[in-house]
Amino acid sequence: MTASWSDTYFTDFSVPNYGGDYPLVLSYASSPPSEVIDGEPTSAALLDTCFRQVEYAGVLEGAANPTAGQAVIDWLLSDEFQASVPDNMYVYPVSTSVDVPEAWAEYAPLSDAPHTLDPSEISANRDAWIDEWTSVVID
Repeated sequence: MTASWSDTYFTDFSVPNYGGDYPLVLSYASSPPSEVIDGEPTSAALLDTCFRQVEYAGVLEGAANPTAGQAVIDWLLSDEFQASVPDNMYVYPVSTSVDVPEAWAEYAPLSDAPHTLDPSEISANRDAWIDEWTSVVID
């Protein structure tokens, strides 16, 4: 465990040539295209271990300016913005009408069978799991 994702990825991770001691890092499955050197991948996602993370945006009920909020959502969903998501946020776009970069198509395929958990199970166990995780990494 480190203080940040950046420390973990760029200091402790040994791939591709960061000089770290650890050949495994918890990251997005979309990280490998960033690690291609001379046309060759230096890392790969373990697709049989993936959990699909979905990031959301929305307008809160009671927002002071819901019309402007909806305009932001519409912009976030636009093909222009969605096409910029892989290279700037390192996540897949939500839009199916934009293509992912060529390197993503080759080195960052989506898992065909990501692990799943029922949202009610997450809600029921979240606090206990956080407590257990905290006791393992801090104590």
